[in-house]
Amino acid sequence: MKSAKYIILAFCVVIITAAGIKNIFFSSENDNQIVTALPESPVGEYIPYTDAQVFQSKTGVPLSAVALVDDPLTEQLADDFYVLTEDSETYDIFYHQDSGIVTIMLYKEPLAFTRSLAERRLKETLSFSEEELCDMQVSVSTNEYVNAGYTGINLGLSFCDGSISL
Repeated sequence: MKSAKYIILAFCVVIITAAGIKNIFFSSENDNQIVTALPESPVGEYIPYTDAQVFQSKTGVPLSAVALVDDPLTEQLADDFYVLTEDSETYDIFYHQDSGIVTIMLYKEPLAFTRSLAERRLKETLSFSEEELCDMQVSVSTNEYVNAGYTGINLGLSFCDGSISL
């Protein structure tokens, strides 16, 4: 049994030594370069990845959140939490920077009309296509004081697959 341990140990030492020799004699300058950006994508605006100001997308394509964060109507509520609103009695658009997720809260009936107002504002602010907006992680919801039947349900963006028709 001891001889099997020594054989395995010797094999590991040989592998590690061979890997070290390969790296010393056969490495190139390109091996030590650090990749700092994601490859370009056909969908969405290409931006280098930073953990700030990027929406999380369903396909993994980075989508810039700079327009939302920099909008004059956007208020920073905490270090990583923003709210965009024109009329906080109708809807709010929240952006959580750390997760890259957008949450739209609807505060007024009829919900279909209120959702369309929030969608229009999001489109205008970001200048994204509907396809890009549908790729984002967006939750659209309301509370029990507005409509108890839809409380806790992600209504989705009206033009995206899987959204709830209101």
